[in-house]
Amino acid sequence: MDAMRTYLLKITPHRAREVARVVELTEEHTLHDVHRVIQRELALDDDHPYSFFLNNRAFDLAFEYGGPFVQALHDATETRLDALPLEANKRFLYIFDFGDELQHEVRVVGTGEADPDAQYPRVTESIGDPPPQYPFLEDTDLEDEEVDADGEEGDLDAIDDPDEETEPELAPEIAALAERFTDLVYDEEGERWLIDPRRRRAVGTPERMELERGLAHEILDATGGDWNLLAAISQRARFGVADWIAELPFELSKAERHEEALDLAARVADVLEDTATLYDLPVLLARAGRVEEASRLAEKNLAEDPHDTTALLTCSEVALVTGDLESRERHLRCALRWAGTDWDVRIEASDDLMALMRADGRNDEAEQLLREEKRYRHDMGNWRRKLQGLPPLTMEREGRKIGRNEPCPCGSGKKYKKCCGR
Repeated sequence: MDAMRTYLLKITPHRAREVARVVELTEEHTLHDVHRVIQRELALDDDHPYSFFLNNRAFDLAFEYGGPFVQALHDATETRLDALPLEANKRFLYIFDFGDELQHEVRVVGTGEADPDAQYPRVTESIGDPPPQYPFLEDTDLEDEEVDADGEEGDLDAIDDPDEETEPELAPEIAALAERFTDLVYDEEGERWLIDPRRRRAVGTPERMELERGLAHEILDATGGDWNLLAAISQRARFGVADWIAELPFELSKAERHEEALDLAARVADVLEDTATLYDLPVLLARAGRVEEASRLAEKNLAEDPHDTTALLTCSEVALVTGDLESRERHLRCALRWAGTDWDVRIEASDDLMALMRADGRNDEAEQLLREEKRYRHDMGNWRRKLQGLPPLTMEREGRKIGRNEPCPCGSGKKYKKCCGR
């Protein structure tokens, strides 16, 4: 008889990245058992609903495994670990208390065989003390406030309104950079020249590109990647400086300034600890002609999280440059599988996949994928409407109704009722 399999899961609270617990559970345990271990080991009060999100994206309806009292597509109390694709380094998200959103990363760090004499779940490694469940309560203690003559607690007017926008005070050199960045964002008529990060304008003139590149390096030098300083500059300019800097390497790459693009991207990934930019590096390397280096880095990034859609799309882009269309299709299909309701990723992956199919003469497969994507969007939309208490929307049929015993239009050779009609 085969020994029972175990999974080693590393749980890290987002609010205290230096704290972690590695727990071992058997394949027969459920996600609800994982929830109970997290509650116990991180000293949480089990008085709020919770959900797991298997694609590591908060509140993605397609991959939500809800606990008791949570209306979700999947039930955490009935989902055993052996029913999930828990391969090495797989990461997923646990959220407890939907009001304060206490988020925790759950990462598969190993597998093993159950010891018949051991009791599971068990903790195999403990790092740091559990953080406060609600840190802001630790810092807000009105019991020690001075009481005025009317018996009311101290001067509440002195407490800043968190929703009130105040102009931050900046050191002169940072303020000067903020002004230069503001001038860069808006044109002479006061219209925003830089648009939404990650979907920006066409490549500017060489002079403007050099201006942007130089300013980006100056901001990184002056702030050292301090998020508070970057946020202050962003607030002054009403535009996200960190997102702009992270996107700039691609703009330089479009202008065929490859070495400058790689230099800035490496600094962004290092100084800002920006994971997305780290995943962008292989594409920039491939565009610069450093194909082998690009392939190695892309696969290394993917090994860190095999279902991360950003890493998968990056691998597909590198495969396109190298001409490995089989790998490109595999990565695009995997990205589509884990995209969930991230419509930007779904559209990019499905469009690229359909283009690949059509270029290969597989038009029927491309049309089938298009129908599946329409159905997926329709079903997810109706599930959201159900959660909101709204009636479902009907989906108009394209063309005539297909008989159950007719050949399936996808070209599988099966009857419709045995194939797509299921």
